[in-house]
Amino acid sequence: MAVAIGSIGDFIEDQKNWPTYVERLEQFMIANEIADGKKVSVYLSVIGRKTFMLVRDLVAPEKPATKTFADLCEVLKDHLSPEPLVQTERFRFHQRSQKHGESVLAFYADLKRLSTTCEFGAELGHTLRDKFVSGLKCSHTQNRLITEKNLTHKKALQVAVEVEIAAKDTKVLQGKNTANYESENAHYVKRDAARKCYRCGKIEHHPDKCWFKEKYCLNCNKRGHTKFVCRSKPHHRRSTQPRLGRQQNCTREVEKSVAADKVASKFLSNIQVAKVNENEVSVHATDIIWIPVKIAGKVMEMDTGAAVSIISNKDYQKHFKNEKLTPTAIKMKTYTGEPLKPLGLLPVEV
Repeated sequence: MAVAIGSIGDFIEDQKNWPTYVERLEQFMIANEIADGKKVSVYLSVIGRKTFMLVRDLVAPEKPATKTFADLCEVLKDHLSPEPLVQTERFRFHQRSQKHGESVLAFYADLKRLSTTCEFGAELGHTLRDKFVSGLKCSHTQNRLITEKNLTHKKALQVAVEVEIAAKDTKVLQGKNTANYESENAHYVKRDAARKCYRCGKIEHHPDKCWFKEKYCLNCNKRGHTKFVCRSKPHHRRSTQPRLGRQQNCTREVEKSVAADKVASKFLSNIQVAKVNENEVSVHATDIIWIPVKIAGKVMEMDTGAAVSIISNKDYQKHFKNEKLTPTAIKMKTYTGEPLKPLGLLPVEV
């Protein structure tokens, strides 16, 4: 007994459409040189039990074996694959767009499948090209295709595949470069993580460049670190005041320059805690603290934790450009230690 070439398998209605299955069945019979007199027997043997029972019901009261191979194929075609409505099939075709994660080739193949029942005729090439370009997810590929002259659907597919492959290769190369960089610099990362600044506890800098190098600890009153990393026992009060030295802090110099202590002593006795709400000032104790002082008719926000009151040059030009700045020797630093040089002091009447 000769061994059959290939395997056709049972027909499964929810996985394959009937015309496609019939094409496979015909090729199976050709490959195995099935005679015309045996085609019905082979047909009824390979379609599976469920499909056989369906054929039996459709040709009743006659027996399936009394029909020809062509008759049996036509019976199931009329039942499983009725003639589709052209309008519906075209709507389904034009609604199709490339899905997330779907390759260009897979998208094009499905468009070709959908077009077989649309009866586009001579317009198939142009219609397929236009829908393929408009349905792509990648806008870069679309822009590339739009600029192509004499573009056909085959040329559009070729260009789109090339762009897709190039994009994938670029991601692969970038991934390798990133992996190499991380591997080569892993020991630096571990080394820096192990070197934590003993002055402030951070790891972004060396202790010699720490901003707290010359500052006094609020816990032990010693210079060179913060209270957060202090190893001394907690002190409830500071016994002595730290010596300021030549470089005085910002608060003292500002107080001397604009006599802020005198101004504050007179003004703070009548402080109102308020919030600016559009053009009105309303009292809200839980909101931002606003001081309704009159500085060129402007209201300023109070920051109880700031050593000095600072505005940007942009605000100065906008609100106080007619007021003259006075030189200052104040030296300030940001929280992370970067130097900050003021443009000058602005003595104002509060």
